[in-house]
Amino acid sequence: MLRISLTNIKIPHRHVGAKLFAHLAFILTTSNAAFGAIFPIILEKKLGGPTFVGMYYVIISLVCIIVSLLSANIFVRFSKITVARVSFLMLVCLIFAMNFAESIWNLGFLDMPRAVCIMLSNIVLALFVRDFSARNKLAESEGHYFFYSSLGWMIGPLLGGFVAAQFGTEAIFNLVSSLSLVCWIYFEIHGVKNNHPDVNSQFKSESFGSLIRNIVAYFKVKGLRKVFWVSFGFNFWAAIRGIYIPLAIVQMGFGERAVGILMALSMLPCVLLEQYAVTLAKHEGVRKYISIGFWYLACFISLFYFLSSYHNWVLLFFVLANIGASFIESLKVIYFFEVVQKVDSERFWGIYNVAEYAAYLVAPFLVSIFLSFIPSMPKMWAAVALCMVGFSVYSLTIEKKVKK
Repeated sequence: MLRISLTNIKIPHRHVGAKLFAHLAFILTTSNAAFGAIFPIILEKKLGGPTFVGMYYVIISLVCIIVSLLSANIFVRFSKITVARVSFLMLVCLIFAMNFAESIWNLGFLDMPRAVCIMLSNIVLALFVRDFSARNKLAESEGHYFFYSSLGWMIGPLLGGFVAAQFGTEAIFNLVSSLSLVCWIYFEIHGVKNNHPDVNSQFKSESFGSLIRNIVAYFKVKGLRKVFWVSFGFNFWAAIRGIYIPLAIVQMGFGERAVGILMALSMLPCVLLEQYAVTLAKHEGVRKYISIGFWYLACFISLFYFLSSYHNWVLLFFVLANIGASFIESLKVIYFFEVVQKVDSERFWGIYNVAEYAAYLVAPFLVSIFLSFIPSMPKMWAAVALCMVGFSVYSLTIEKKVKK
């Protein structure tokens, strides 16, 4: 469910330490993508329909929001090495144990800490990248990191779809736990020592009152409010895409192999167009292209509704819809760093990222409510398209170019 999106930082390969974290990010993303492509299908079988699948993800996202807000204090109390080691090892154990889950309660009991471990792993890898990047080189590596995560999100669904088609959907647990084991072993073999100067904690413990003050301060800034909702809108689509497109593909009569292929192909626009969008925005600012991105999403998603009887066309549009997403994903982080004051970037970064988990909470909740009253997947896509139109119109209110 959760995508690696807490940072957009390239791992400079000429730096030995940072090269390690590039490999770890790729393995972790591949594992998470394989799991994310097939797990909604498993949930639908156990829960009896897409409505309850959405509510399941609402609960998981709520837990992740809470842990995300408290994560700074986790890194105060434990070293980044310890957090990484425990998170990777827990992923191995939790996902393998899902093989023996006999009920949805057993599965949820294991999946909740799994989602938290994925989130903490993403955070700690982002911090390691920052720690080990060559001095004065971090800024110029912005945007390139998505090459690694996008590659993992292409390969992961292909692996997941193939394994599920050949050996059954539950076999995905063995695949993903094996990849997590590779991640843990690779980390241990190339382990960074706790006393290494690059991994000294840079976090300061914050009280609950301080956290609330930071949240209030964040939303007092008009530009930061807007970038939060831009990120929310993008992740609103990402949540629905990740949960309901696999279910829609199966509902059309296709198998798990088709799910893997389609989910992998849908990442091609992100791989091919994100850097192009950044180049365009350098000259005209981000407003135009973020708005166009949401408008593209609205147009293609609406075709899911109007051509719902033509399954092959709908499958094609599942892939093409991410043309719009590729413009938004690469520009929303740039917009954040344009509007935030440099001195506030670190304390506001975590609050900005809550938009992702909030979207993963709100989107499946609204879709579940919609499907409970109107049990029609095509009509659900029409409603989602209208939401994207709303985000496109809202994006026109952001600054064309921010001068600081």
